[in-house]
Amino acid sequence: ILALSEPFLEQIREDKKFIQSRIRVDLRDGSGSMEQSFPGTAKSKAQMAVEAHLGFLKMREGKNDRVSFWLFASFPHLIEDFIADDLLYYQQVMDAPWIPWGGDLDQFFENQPTWRIPKERYARVRGENGGTDMILALQAVIKQFDEDEKQLKIKLERRSILMLTDAEVASFPVNELNELRQRKIRPYIIWIKSAPSPAPP
Repeated sequence: ILALSEPFLEQIREDKKFIQSRIRVDLRDGSGSMEQSFPGTAKSKAQMAVEAHLGFLKMREGKNDRVSFWLFASFPHLIEDFIADDLLYYQQVMDAPWIPWGGDLDQFFENQPTWRIPKERYARVRGENGGTDMILALQAVIKQFDEDEKQLKIKLERRSILMLTDAEVASFPVNELNELRQRKIRPYIIWIKSAPSPAPP
């Protein structure tokens, strides 16, 4: 009788799913030293950094991370502000330039016809000199984190920075790392190895 009068039984079920989401800023080195070859390969360190970055994003896929992306050399350059779309962010990272460049690209490639980094992977940026100023980069990221928290009007946790760099920096960012520690923002690094320096004669 029940089956005839109520052929469809409503069922309400609550599923609990644990999601390890994070708020993260990805900071990738695009300085002149990243143009050098990665040891034992024909690839540049810049290309190795990009491949490592994309591999990391694949590993974090589906974790609902909210992520921003900066490229830095002598200055920090914001590529993508905070976003929670895995597919769109992956595409932005894949399409982003590898090296911000302040000089004449046409003239450079006339002198370097077989250069290891394709011309389209450079971004013409006035004022860039190819340095590695991680202090300015981290200051920009800290300011971004502070403004994000202020805009959302909540105390944010589970925040981190992923740095992809060969660590050939002009100055070590001691004060900036302390600022991160005070904000409970965890720094992580993917180190892109450099070729060993030649022995002195």
